[in-house]
Amino acid sequence: MSRQFQLIEAVHEYLPEFDEGVLDKAYRFAKNAHKGQKRASGESYFSHPWSVALIAAQLRLDFPSIVAALLHDTAEDTQTSLATIESLFGADVAQLVDGVTKLRKISFSPGEKHQAENARKLLLAIASDIRILFIKLCDRLHNMRTLHHLVNPEKRRRIAQETLDIFAVLASRIGLRAVQEELENLAFAELRPEEYQRLAQKIEMFGAQDPKIIGRIIRIFEELFREHSFFPDISGRHKTPYSIWSKMQRQHVRFEELTDVVAFRFVLPDVESCYRALGILHTNFRMLPTRFKDYMSLPKPNGYRSLHTAILGPFNKPIEIQIRTTEMEVVAESGKCAHWAYKNNWKGTESYKWLKGLLEIFNTNVTPKELFRRAKHEMFSKGIFCFTPLGDLISLPEGATAVDFAYAVHTNIGNSCIGARIDGHIAPLWAVLQNGANVEILTDPDQHPSALWDQFAITGKARACIQKFVCTQERAEFTRLGQRLLQQQLARLEEGFPQEETFVRLAKSFGYGAQRDFQEAIGRGRVPYTLVGNKVQRLGLPLRTSFEVVPLCLSDFIPGIAMHYADCCHPIAQNPIVGELIPGRGVMIHTIPCMKGKKSNTPFIETAWGKLSSQARTCLHLNLTISNQLGSFAIILGLLRDLEIRTTHIRVAHRDLDLIRVVAEIQVEREEQLAEALASLRTCPRVQAVDVQR
Repeated sequence: MSRQFQLIEAVHEYLPEFDEGVLDKAYRFAKNAHKGQKRASGESYFSHPWSVALIAAQLRLDFPSIVAALLHDTAEDTQTSLATIESLFGADVAQLVDGVTKLRKISFSPGEKHQAENARKLLLAIASDIRILFIKLCDRLHNMRTLHHLVNPEKRRRIAQETLDIFAVLASRIGLRAVQEELENLAFAELRPEEYQRLAQKIEMFGAQDPKIIGRIIRIFEELFREHSFFPDISGRHKTPYSIWSKMQRQHVRFEELTDVVAFRFVLPDVESCYRALGILHTNFRMLPTRFKDYMSLPKPNGYRSLHTAILGPFNKPIEIQIRTTEMEVVAESGKCAHWAYKNNWKGTESYKWLKGLLEIFNTNVTPKELFRRAKHEMFSKGIFCFTPLGDLISLPEGATAVDFAYAVHTNIGNSCIGARIDGHIAPLWAVLQNGANVEILTDPDQHPSALWDQFAITGKARACIQKFVCTQERAEFTRLGQRLLQQQLARLEEGFPQEETFVRLAKSFGYGAQRDFQEAIGRGRVPYTLVGNKVQRLGLPLRTSFEVVPLCLSDFIPGIAMHYADCCHPIAQNPIVGELIPGRGVMIHTIPCMKGKKSNTPFIETAWGKLSSQARTCLHLNLTISNQLGSFAIILGLLRDLEIRTTHIRVAHRDLDLIRVVAEIQVEREEQLAEALASLRTCPRVQAVDVQR
């Protein structure tokens, strides 16, 4: 059978009314464009685009994707222009070819910064049209099948590692299970050839012990189901070397200790039949605990649906079983999920949301190393599913917390969340969610994201939103601080002299065109604010002989960003205070008696508490040693609550049979409050010791 006829037959299987004339034109055009070119194997180069198009047809991609697969290398490796492709085959095909061409230019060579930028380009291209990724995966699959023809071993290893790290993961995430498994296995064979051969031999030996064992087990299952008037399509196979090796690594076991080298699949006509089949299996064979997964009621993010279980089956052999409908089987194995995705609103699917989440990670202002750490976590972590109070399903990576859930629902919900109600119980934002949990997010319009949230948020969207808000808020706070410090320095100007005009002149004299940038530089300590006073004198501006400095009003600032309370003296509202500017951090507030005993290279800054509000609360840490008895935490929290003291966090530092040592983070408004709290705690029978952490 000729290549052309083979491709036409493959497309005709699922697209009976496609334009055969267009496919014939694309076939001849690509063959002519690559005329004279050879692959590393010595074959005609055209064998590659033809193979890619055939794989695409086997995955049942749409017709423009098949045409683009034939033409995908013409814009890069021949004299053909995209304009020519568009004029002959239409804009849709030309855009797909352009997208695949751009992906081909992206290499993941060593260097974190280079890799991070290229990963971002890859995700941007995929997010624009998922078919670009489908074609690229077909291209990569054929290149991996022929990888052994490359002479350079380093190049082979680089391509194999890139395939395992990037393309196999992407294939998994969009539901191309068969492509994923073949890519993994081919890459594994190149990267670890000895281990691949050893496992392949063990699998072969395992089957050789009883070459008919799979057939015998299938016949036993068929007889059992026939008794219940059930006739499922049952198949069995050995797992691939890579999947076995991965499981051995995860579970730290030897090949001989694995219980599921052989997997069986039951395909039935409808969902009801699948659950009935599961019941028959669990009734007649012992189920292996913790191995049951219901991906029918809770599908995977890539759309995969099936029932997974493991039983102690015929001949007392532990075996793994998958039960699914005919439609689910097509989606899982043949790639019809890809066809469905772009025909039925790809941008509404969980896979698209996952890609957008990855893009949000790469759009944050963090180091390339941190980018890859976050992206790898997002790509490789297993998924869980949680429900909103209205029953909507939210997909999250394993280990996600309540704050991740809040941002997954909506950015505004995340920005204003204060806690959660998980399965009816109040929980903090750092509470780790379990699969199937019902989560209600509690919000407060006055709440804002904290930099501390980044320590327990794990999803790309949550961390990107937190970081964006914190960076914006941080800049605003340092700009406000710089503005107030400038005002202190300009208080010496003659009354009535325009301060705005002076701001502009000062900014230019220090090399800043924008006042906001100049003010932020002063607040961050990049421009020492004491130099501003000297500059005012040198500019010859009219100065007063005596003036009163307006103190910094602490109630104008959010604690913990540009304004901090010193741990050495724990200033509390109404204490006499003074500030010390620390470059890069902001103003550190001390009590005046504390500051008098310190040596500082910068002048003290006049500060005042201002109008007392929730923002004037001081955060303190108490070291507590308490009895290891039921209810001790409740008693201590009750004492603090009665004194109207907020407890924002409790961490267990040490625990033994008799005592627990904890660090409690509290917020107080007055010095009297702290004194009352210490007195109450020290007289509590459950408290062995308490002091303020210095």
